[in-house]
Amino acid sequence: MLQQKQRRLFSAIALFATIAFAIPMGLWAVDRTPEPGPRFVVPTPAGFKVLYMFTGARDTTNSASNTAATSVHCTNFDTVNSAIVVVEFADFDNNPTFFTGTLTVPAQETRTFSSQFTAFYVEDTTATITDDLNQGSARVLVQGSFKKLICMAVVLDPVNNPPTYTHNLPAFTSVGKF
Repeated sequence: MLQQKQRRLFSAIALFATIAFAIPMGLWAVDRTPEPGPRFVVPTPAGFKVLYMFTGARDTTNSASNTAATSVHCTNFDTVNSAIVVVEFADFDNNPTFFTGTLTVPAQETRTFSSQFTAFYVEDTTATITDDLNQGSARVLVQGSFKKLICMAVVLDPVNNPPTYTHNLPAFTSVGKF
């Protein structure tokens, strides 16, 4: 009798767990076909693909008090091939889009792209920003199907070394968080 009650209890728990996990997994299974990447004002250059996207980019170069810059660091872990990389920043409404330029990242080296020069990093290139970048986004484009390039983004105090604050921005691919 006790074993039968234990079996029923176990069956009820198993059924509950199945339902509790099946419903969220069913919702997760909804079509999540990736978009081609953020729709910046300027289209993705021919031969390039969006490798990473970041949200939360910020730059206050043109403010009365310069308190924020965004830097993107990319490291090429390939032992032979260089990577051709473009970093773009866009304001909250994707207009305007600011380029930091195109750089070659040699094998086993790192390059830094920033929204402005900072006291903390040695930038390889900076954007030409004519207005503050608020609630912005950034994307890293790579030429071809390069797979050994990693990048990270950080918002930081551009004036002080060391910065009074830094905030890492999560990286996303076209299918979700990296």
